Amino acid sequence: MKLPPRLQQVADFVPPGAVIADIGTDHALLPLYLLENEIVPQVIAVEAKEKPFKRATRNVEKHPLKKKVDLRLGDGLKPLKKRDKVSSAILAGMGGYTIMSILGRDLPKHTSLENIILQPMTHPETLRIWLAHNN
Repeated sequence: MKLPPRLQQVADFVPPGAVIADIGTDHALLPLYLLENEIVPQVIAVEAKEKPFKRATRNVEKHPLKKKVDLRLGDGLKPLKKRDKVSSAILAGMGGYTIMSILGRDLPKHTSLENIILQPMTHPETLRIWLAHNN
């Protein structure tokens, strides 16, 4: 599978062997790519909206590595549990304000995250300032 350049750049930041949560997975291309290329052993793919969740489900169900994708319907990091042992989260393809909202609301509950990979589609400068002010 070949990723669009934007998603390829995100994939290049994923630490090998990490347990990944792709928040706002949309079509689940990134999780499937990471599995196909043996970058990660498993992925939790989270989508908040019903239509993209169904699209992701269709893509995952027809893929040979479907058993390594845990697809969850839910908002932000809320569907993640401590037992998931997620080490890295990806928030890509959404607006900077949406990313700030998710991180501000959900991140304090997920102290096990070692990496957060962000790719805002809008307001990246505002997100950078917010990140700096929120450590």
